[in-house]
Amino acid sequence: MFTHRGAAALLMLMLLLTTAAPFAASAPPEPPVCEIMRMHAKSGVIYCDDRTVEGYAIVAAMEDTDTFLVDQRGEVVMSWPSPAGADGATVARLLNGGRLLRASIPSPAPTTDLSAGGETGLIEIIAPDGSLEWDIELADDEYRFHHDAIMLPNGNVVAIAWEHLTKNEAIALGRDEANVLERGLWPDVLFEYAPPVFNGGEPRLVWSWHAKDHLTQSLDESKPNYAASGSQPGRLDINYGGPNMVPSDPDWMHCNGLDYDPVHDHLLVSCRGLEEIFIVDHNTTTRDAEGSAGDVLWRWGNPAAYGRGNETDQYTVTQHDARFIPRGYPNAGDITVFSNGVTGNSIVHRVSPVRNGSSFATFANGSFAPYAPQQSLQLPSGWGPRFMSGAQTLSTGDLFVTDAMGARYAQMDWNGSIAWEYNTPINVYGTSSDRDRRLAPSQVFRGEFIEPTDARLSGVTLTPSGYLETWTDACDDGAYDIPWDKDGDGCIDDDDDDGVLNNVDECPESPFGTEVDDIGCPPVVNPNGTDDGNTSDGNGTDTNGTDDPPVNETDGNGNVTVEDGSGNGTSPDDANTTMGDNASDDDSINDDVSSGVEGNDSRNDTDDLPNDLIVDEDEEEGAANEGGALDDDDLDGVLNVLDLCPGTEAETVVDAAGCAVDVEDPVTNNPPRDTNENEGASSDSESNGASSLDAGIGVMLAGLAVAIMAGIGVGLVLGRRA
Repeated sequence: MFTHRGAAALLMLMLLLTTAAPFAASAPPEPPVCEIMRMHAKSGVIYCDDRTVEGYAIVAAMEDTDTFLVDQRGEVVMSWPSPAGADGATVARLLNGGRLLRASIPSPAPTTDLSAGGETGLIEIIAPDGSLEWDIELADDEYRFHHDAIMLPNGNVVAIAWEHLTKNEAIALGRDEANVLERGLWPDVLFEYAPPVFNGGEPRLVWSWHAKDHLTQSLDESKPNYAASGSQPGRLDINYGGPNMVPSDPDWMHCNGLDYDPVHDHLLVSCRGLEEIFIVDHNTTTRDAEGSAGDVLWRWGNPAAYGRGNETDQYTVTQHDARFIPRGYPNAGDITVFSNGVTGNSIVHRVSPVRNGSSFATFANGSFAPYAPQQSLQLPSGWGPRFMSGAQTLSTGDLFVTDAMGARYAQMDWNGSIAWEYNTPINVYGTSSDRDRRLAPSQVFRGEFIEPTDARLSGVTLTPSGYLETWTDACDDGAYDIPWDKDGDGCIDDDDDDGVLNNVDECPESPFGTEVDDIGCPPVVNPNGTDDGNTSDGNGTDTNGTDDPPVNETDGNGNVTVEDGSGNGTSPDDANTTMGDNASDDDSINDDVSSGVEGNDSRNDTDDLPNDLIVDEDEEEGAANEGGALDDDDLDGVLNVLDLCPGTEAETVVDAAGCAVDVEDPVTNNPPRDTNENEGASSDSESNGASSLDAGIGVMLAGLAVAIMAGIGVGLVLGRRA
């Protein structure tokens, strides 16, 4: 009788056949995260691959009044107009709930002597619908915002500003008179504002830190801030100027970057004029910040700025965009800084400040640790030369890099390999560029990348609305082609060139020249010999060599009979030969494909056609069985891979597992047959001696095996010998 051993063997065959299936169709394809190669394009997404970190880039061109959020494919998903119509944006930062902080030049531009590179004067907090929530304007002859601003977790805004000192005030603080002009000196200040209490009210100044309160000098002993050079590393030398600044420039410090560490309540400042980055304590009152509590806690990149090194110790060159790596990211708490190359390539450094309790460790010579960065990336040629630019750490540990002068952004690893590149399609006139032409692009100060899990996107609806750049659609068919259009011509791609587009191709790697069906898969051989016209269900090819309407049936004993309407099957290689259990044969087993030799099943046929119903695993065509998994060495009608009782003697009645069974009443134990369904089948098949249960399950298993094998284009006739 049929046992669990037979079921196990069949499952083994099913697994073997399904794992070996060529061109297996899968579910309809999912759009790639990003797969673009527009190598000849000038704007928009130029390149991306499957290494791309999912998310969105903020695009804030300095000559545009609008700010955009674009996805990896370059499609705009959100935008914010400046309520004041202000351009010259240096920074745009996403806030909670899809709000935006934007720093730019007021319109009309203010009239003030405090005018230099990076000038702003207006900070807007913009709602997701583009309306103004509140703003701060500071641009007069005493103070002016410039470069950067951030929002703290408590909703307050901290911004960098110039503070104007007259020439005499600067000299009184120890500035070398030869290096101060009538325009005076503009040391930097940090201002913190709380939102207005009432709608329409004014923001409130709640904290400040002034660089002028933390100056030292070694020129004039008569002045109160005199100290020997290098003796006060927590104070700023009013006469130190970096090698890339003009000594008489009133924008002496030129601080251009600001970030916040919520763990320690520290503010990180990048000052290009001093060629260094430093940390100040925000956990003070304004009054305390005027004294030693407001001195610099840690500084890095150029120890010569505080008298503890020389040019060989300098790592920061006209640097920008110093940032703390946030919690939950690789190397959290470290700092990245973009060091522009005045000559040569720019470099991104990762630095690990060495903390000593509430302070920071120094070396024996008084310089702050570490001496060298923990990691450095020399950027590809042309990325970020000399001005502005920046780098942000992604959740993978890779970088999101801004090339300000080239107005482009990229995701790249620490080897400089680019996974995503976007060229800002805004020109100096504030209008869109063409994808293939980008003349005079607008500069960008720095970029920001937001990943989908970022809490700032919670509850925000992102609606794709097309590209920023203009372009001509070569296939203006109304199809949503963005995920499937690598080269950006507006047409859905067909990577395997089989005539089926990628978005519906379920077999995306069909070999060139392969005939495929309407879902891009090669047609599958139907072992039942019928062609129902459905090329996607495995019935597209007729193994009988004819397109005949009769249906193949089984004879109740697990033997498949191929019918051509006359009781004989039709051989695909020779229409005059026969297949199946014909009266002229001297055995009772169905042959595979007759080659003109009486089928005694002691050998495989010699023609070895690709449409044979039994797969010949031997190396030579027509060779005797040699133990292949799909051979039948003991000729009991059960393939080796299924045969749990190999070597049974001839004429032994076996079950589906190839094991001998007792035959008590071969006639009465046979299941009844509907002769109308088995016309043309040999009548001697009723001599099978299996029990009714065994025979019924055998038929079911044989049919199941054939159905499985039909899905991969391999037919097997499972016979049982009487």
